[in-house]
Amino acid sequence: MRRPLVRLGLSLALLASTIVVVTEVAAGQVATAATAYSGQCPGGAGQCVEASLPCAGAASSCPTVVVGPTDNLQSDEYVSLSMSNFPEGSIIRTGFCTSDAAGRVVPDPYCAVTPASGEPILGIVYSTVNTNGTSGATIPVVFDPSGAGNTPMAAQLEYYEESRPLQRTFYCDNGPNYCALFVTEETNGDEYTTDTTANTMVIPLDFAPGSLTCPSSDPTVFTDGAFSVEHLIPDFVQATCDRSGGVVALDTATNSAALTSDLAQGGTQIAFTDDPSDPQLQAELAASGTTYDYIPVALSATVVAFAGNVENSETRAIYPVTTYNMTPNMVAGMVTTAYANGGTSDSLVTAPQGHQPPLDCADIVGPIGNCKTNQTSYNTFYLVNPEPEDIIQPYTLGLFFSNTASGATYQLSQWMCSAPNAPFNVSLQFKGDSTTQTVSVTDEYNPATTTFTTPPTQSPFWGSDTPASVWPFTSCSPTSQFPTLSPGSLSQYVPADTPALQAKSIHAYGAGVDLAVGAMDWSEASFNGLDAASLQNAAGNFVAPSENSIDAALADATENADGVYSFDYTASAPDAYPMPMITYAVVPDQATLPTSQAKAITQLITNLVAYSSGKDGSLPGGYVPLTTQLQEQADHDIATDLVSLNPASSATPSATVPSPAIGGAATSTVAASPGSGSTTASSPPATTTPSAASTSSPSSPRRGPAPLVGPAGLDVVLGTRWLLPMLLGLGALALVSGPLLVVLPGRRRRRHQPGAADEPQPSSPGP
Repeated sequence: MRRPLVRLGLSLALLASTIVVVTEVAAGQVATAATAYSGQCPGGAGQCVEASLPCAGAASSCPTVVVGPTDNLQSDEYVSLSMSNFPEGSIIRTGFCTSDAAGRVVPDPYCAVTPASGEPILGIVYSTVNTNGTSGATIPVVFDPSGAGNTPMAAQLEYYEESRPLQRTFYCDNGPNYCALFVTEETNGDEYTTDTTANTMVIPLDFAPGSLTCPSSDPTVFTDGAFSVEHLIPDFVQATCDRSGGVVALDTATNSAALTSDLAQGGTQIAFTDDPSDPQLQAELAASGTTYDYIPVALSATVVAFAGNVENSETRAIYPVTTYNMTPNMVAGMVTTAYANGGTSDSLVTAPQGHQPPLDCADIVGPIGNCKTNQTSYNTFYLVNPEPEDIIQPYTLGLFFSNTASGATYQLSQWMCSAPNAPFNVSLQFKGDSTTQTVSVTDEYNPATTTFTTPPTQSPFWGSDTPASVWPFTSCSPTSQFPTLSPGSLSQYVPADTPALQAKSIHAYGAGVDLAVGAMDWSEASFNGLDAASLQNAAGNFVAPSENSIDAALADATENADGVYSFDYTASAPDAYPMPMITYAVVPDQATLPTSQAKAITQLITNLVAYSSGKDGSLPGGYVPLTTQLQEQADHDIATDLVSLNPASSATPSATVPSPAIGGAATSTVAASPGSGSTTASSPPATTTPSAASTSSPSSPRRGPAPLVGPAGLDVVLGTRWLLPMLLGLGALALVSGPLLVVLPGRRRRRHQPGAADEPQPSSPGP
């Protein structure tokens, strides 16, 4: 549930009574300062820092933690930690605690906990160090400034004993109520280890100040947007609103179907979509009789987000899973619930009667014991995600795929139905050979297309013998919305409508020795503290999303006549991540718009494209800079398609674009200026939810020429349904909903056609 912002004056924690607020930090030594980290940040974060403990003796590598993001945080955002060089089996505890400006280490700080019914789940996080000296963790943080009626967060001493003082509370802001992450290596696993500079690192946190810092003269534009820009729009507004031509955007999040209807019916004049290619949604827009401009404004990826743990069979220690490989068929089996049992699925040593399996068990003796007596362990899940012999793989899978329309769902299903059944490598041991051999395997009996279109026989969620059961996937084709599979009496199988709800279920299910997964855009996974799986590309390699891997995939993309890109899931670029995601601004023909509105919309898109190029030095987690070609296309479209909205003699826009009505769909209004807390109801039947302080992120390589110029269901939820609070008005506190709009009517104009004399030419064949 998204926390309220300063201007709303709503509670950030539901406490039964007012308790003493901690306002002082005990004297202590200042911890070694964290420094900027230039490598790959954990959890897809764009900005992170690194801190180390003093080395013991002559050790060459000190215990180190990389943490991010730590700057311009939004409320309820997760911070990810990656630990290395710690002693095997040691315990690291991480708390979100009260601090001071100096970052002093105190023996026992007050750290946030969650009172009854509170969200997100606040509290101390414990991480066990793996055999290679590494570990990982995620922890949510909350922006809770004093004043404006805000309620302080519940807190307790870092290591609580009944004989010690009971619960207290504290505020958290950018001063004077400082807060930080305290990362402590416990002595021999003793949770009562006293914090000192020898065992504790203090990571200061900085939150986005909110739209109160934006000039009141900035025009306001109301938009509908996909989840893929939910955490981008607040960040970019905060970074640009105080400049000449600054615009404040208030973004309403909803699913693709509702967003498309709103656009087609004229309820909004500008929308952001990551789902522009669904024919069903295109037809609705085409039926409106309006033509639309598609302008690329953000670059991310569709990911299979996950959380989970493995267990040491000897010590019973539980270690977090931070990387996981998946083939298209593995994903298809999870989407259909056929592979809900994980490790017993997708066997590589069995085949239909009369056929030879991909692997012959006769001579295999490892790495998971004798194959003949342990056939169920020789499956794709285990073999492409090898663990040491004493490590127990995740027991079961929690499957949390949204059953509301989204661009992530459309692209995931399109990839499963288009990707080749490429071979992959596994490591095996054979009789009479003491060495491990790498073997190439092609799972010809389980391609994704077959798994997706075949009713599962082993699924706990699907019973083919139920009279009313009709398998919905009769052919392998992309869809923006998975149906809810709940035949018979399986009433616990219900949808998760938004990435926030998906993430909540994934975190809860993945807390044991299990693995929980769900598809969403990378920015949502990063914000909610989930890792992204490495997916098998057409070359057979398992690749995680990154700036380089997304750019590699875009090199094989094709620009269509309407300016929307089609991706080639069969291209064999070895380093390509298979599912890059482009989000487009969609603007209908607005020749009749009032001049002030037209100028504000044009300036908003101009600012956003410039920001997404990475030239400002920061993007939130899960985003990468627009490629040069995408930015050139966007600049060209702004100059040509929006020329009627951007007269050369225009003055700085000063109007407010009215908020549209959105009928029927659950929505949330995201204050585009982070942390502002200002919520504007979309209109009477619509409900709104304020977003929290905005996420800001890192500095990515700057790649685009355009300067920032002045004005010119299948969701398998293993539990109960999460209800979306629907509250009207400025004081609403609700869950983040999902914005997914689709736009793609038949446009006749040609955008950025290579060879056109008046257009800049791309420097490479891809976007």
